[in-house]
Amino acid sequence: MLLVACANVANLLLSRASSRRREMAVRLALGAGRGRLARQLLTESLLLSVLGGVAGLLLAFWLVAVLEGLVPVGDPPNQIDFVLNGSVLAFAAVVTLCTGLLFGVVPSLAASRSAVAPSLQGDERVLGGRFGRVRASHLLVVSEVTLTLVLLVCAGLFIRSFQSARAVDPGFDTDNHLLVGLNVGFLNYSEERGRQFFDQIVERTGSLPGVRSVSTGLHLPFSGSSRTNPVFLDGRELTDEGLGLAMAMNMVDTSYVDTMGLSLLSGREFTRQDDERGPRVAMVNEAAADRLWPGEDAIGRFLRTESRGNAPAQVVGIVRTGQYWQLGEAPRPYLYLPRRQSYDPSLTLHVRTTGNPLDLAAEVRREVRALDPALPIVTLQTMDDHWANAAFALSGPRTGASIVTSFAGVALFLAAVGLYGVMAHSVSRRKRELGVRMALGAQRATVMRMILGQGLRLAGLGTCLGLLSAFVVTRLLGSALPGVETLDVPTFAVVPVLLLGISAAACYFPARRATRVDPMETLRHE
Repeated sequence: MLLVACANVANLLLSRASSRRREMAVRLALGAGRGRLARQLLTESLLLSVLGGVAGLLLAFWLVAVLEGLVPVGDPPNQIDFVLNGSVLAFAAVVTLCTGLLFGVVPSLAASRSAVAPSLQGDERVLGGRFGRVRASHLLVVSEVTLTLVLLVCAGLFIRSFQSARAVDPGFDTDNHLLVGLNVGFLNYSEERGRQFFDQIVERTGSLPGVRSVSTGLHLPFSGSSRTNPVFLDGRELTDEGLGLAMAMNMVDTSYVDTMGLSLLSGREFTRQDDERGPRVAMVNEAAADRLWPGEDAIGRFLRTESRGNAPAQVVGIVRTGQYWQLGEAPRPYLYLPRRQSYDPSLTLHVRTTGNPLDLAAEVRREVRALDPALPIVTLQTMDDHWANAAFALSGPRTGASIVTSFAGVALFLAAVGLYGVMAHSVSRRKRELGVRMALGAQRATVMRMILGQGLRLAGLGTCLGLLSAFVVTRLLGSALPGVETLDVPTFAVVPVLLLGISAAACYFPARRATRVDPMETLRHE
């Protein structure tokens, strides 16, 4: 996007240099050296670049909040500290100066090479460096279109990947599901009082009209938080080092399988008898069962968690493997432990309703306040809202689609403006030629097709180069685009048509202006 913007500015500077040819010719005639003129114009370009850089930094302070909302929140690898520190400011300063120098050189050299005599005489036909400026201007337009198409293709692929991620079955049901986050640790509950509170809130909420089932869980899927425990099997180790198999776990209550809409493949889920006084039990997903006991029935088997000294837990149920951290992830082993055999002061209340879950939000809040008016509710939302805001935010496609689509949109606007500017400038420079053509019998439709054809040829060349570049660039994005092929036919077919359509619209208005040239006025001026 930076390159597209710089190419656009360079084109504007080329056009401005062309309009200042007479001024440059006067300066040259009065003894100014061409190098001095080039330095003057380059200084002007740097001044524009610095002003743009300062404005960009001011805008960046506001955009930091936007970026923080786009980047997924989760484990430490996803944590990014958005601070405009010295390194960021130094990078911005270097980029500002380099772009000002790089894209100011060509316009400066073009303006300083103007032919003195023809410019002073106002001769439109012979202008020093005119054809070089035209070639440079066309090259910049082609570059803009090329880079824009690459961005548009990448944005299209990220959007397609995001759509594919949304179609993935997460392994649980999101409909009619209310989530209520509670943390009795805020009020320093003892373990006994905390257990009693969660037992009471589950019982009171389950008795509300319109509630189908209630349960609690320590971790929400796609919330970015999880606990990993080493798992051991009696009689054999799972790793050569004897450290056990690291397995993500969740601490859940009775009716969790039914409330979440999980598929119980075999065995049973936890009951109220699975408490601290009963034998230790556990549930595993299908991936864990295949990993721990390949080719065997996992029901009735024993495993140990956290340390070798813990009492073994018997597997009483196997659930279907779902998605836990990121959509499209590879099947991962997962362990479920009963809430009544462990304790944590922070749990989420899962409420499955028969209708709109938000209709019961006020009643659930009232039940919490009835038990303890001082206890704050950490979160109160539907599973659909959590699914939309948390699950997709943890997947790369959503972040990529948001950022790259924004860049591509800006680049597309800049490319359209750049193409329009070049064609408008070309029409203004060719007024005499167009007037002569029309005086000799050229039809207005013919003139319009000629101008449109010139602009579309540049756009078409940029589109072809962009497709080749996009084919190479997207190969590097394969790991960031789950669920979609890097050579996605619909994307590679739709994006060029979109770009050419917008390019045609950008060329239409200068072409229409060309048809309004008055031949008599042009010849009279000549």
